[in-house]
Amino acid sequence: MSFAIVQLGLALCLLPALVWVGVSRLGPVGAVFFGVSILAIATSMVGGQTDTSSSISVHYNRWAWAIGLTGLALAVLMPRKPSSGARMFEGAAIGVIMAVLALLKVTFFLGFTVPVVVGLLLHKNNKGLGVAIFAGLGVVAATTLVMGVTFWGAYFDDLIRVATSKNRPFPGESLMSLLTAPQYLATSIVAFMACVTLRQSDQGKAAFLLLICLPGFYYITFQNFGNDPIWLIFLMVFLMANRPDRDMRNAMGWSMRGAAAIITGAAFAIVAPIYLNVLTSSLHHYAVNTASYAPFLPIVAEDIQTANIRSQSVSTLQRVDGGASGLEGFVSEPLEKEPRMLGGIVFPECQNQTGVVATVHAISGAISQIIPAKGGALYVADVVSAHWIEAGMMPAKGSAPWYYGGLPGFENAEYLLVPKCPALLSVRNAMLAEIQAHENVLLTPLDETPLYGFFRIDVLDVEKSSKNEVEREQKS
Repeated sequence: MSFAIVQLGLALCLLPALVWVGVSRLGPVGAVFFGVSILAIATSMVGGQTDTSSSISVHYNRWAWAIGLTGLALAVLMPRKPSSGARMFEGAAIGVIMAVLALLKVTFFLGFTVPVVVGLLLHKNNKGLGVAIFAGLGVVAATTLVMGVTFWGAYFDDLIRVATSKNRPFPGESLMSLLTAPQYLATSIVAFMACVTLRQSDQGKAAFLLLICLPGFYYITFQNFGNDPIWLIFLMVFLMANRPDRDMRNAMGWSMRGAAAIITGAAFAIVAPIYLNVLTSSLHHYAVNTASYAPFLPIVAEDIQTANIRSQSVSTLQRVDGGASGLEGFVSEPLEKEPRMLGGIVFPECQNQTGVVATVHAISGAISQIIPAKGGALYVADVVSAHWIEAGMMPAKGSAPWYYGGLPGFENAEYLLVPKCPALLSVRNAMLAEIQAHENVLLTPLDETPLYGFFRIDVLDVEKSSKNEVEREQKS
């Protein structure tokens, strides 16, 4: 209920700007379509795609699309009757929106900055651009006042760490696939033809603005899980706002008004499954079969639930031993020549395929019984690290719930948990390699089960130890 109320609050915040876009730039059909679409994206109960299962996962992507496309409409759609007061209001709204995007998900900020700035300049809205800059700086100042100056250094450090991480450079298809793969090629053709149609209807400025929007659209889609081309909704609205005159024809005699209508219909046909899923998600959520879901954190909270395939159905992936099975020469090489060992415990080449939640719950329940670890700072050698929540422990200061590289926060940890069948094997092995490289860390095994190894972390005084060793050698 809290989550639904927050989304409703976001929709209400966007409503004035959406109404203004509709009144000042669009006809009745375009205004209603754009407004309903943005509000549906903001309040949806699915992350997108075509799976009707209710999910609040990656909600920040939806919110960023709703917020960003609203600001983009104010910047690149030409108002019918520009006025000084309206331009200042639009500039303030755009500035706040861009600052929010920079804090919510910087991918959207990077993708929308160029078309927003160019749109304001081409529409000769210099006053709006100035107000937007001051409004954005106001949000930065307010954030600094609340969070402190050190927040920005930490935030930029996180951005750099994620951008340079080899663990997950992008969450889905490659950028080249989004441009040329059969599944996405129709989207590229529609986008290209929309620009051509506007150019051939003597709307060079509109064609140019749409063209410079495309790199940002593709970059954002490339960086978002699911690779949903939500931006096709904006392309449709853009064509509605710049619909060619009835008598406009190109050199071949084709009606540009008819071409724009065909392209708009084609864009809707491509995005329709995702769009209709988003639009009807609240109805699906209301009628969902709760028997197919279970609490995400049974001990801590009953209200956040996850699909049974994550919570109750556990399966693992393990490499086949070619020599033992008669498949010599046909199976993949092991990731490492020797099994990874730590503190005398062997960690096999195994990866959790489904049931990650159930595994985390079982491990958390087990380590919660280790009395010395109660309330201690826990570090987990895996891509996810939510075990501390149910284990009665604390996260290591400086660590993160998702792994992107390095050992952030390890120096503040008191205990180390190493799953024997992690959610991502490559991450666990990379973390263990870095942990083993620490010369001043002593790991004492406290518990071992078929699911995990659990260690106490002791930091050694290397300088003192070296001095003592030198003194012993001198005495001998």
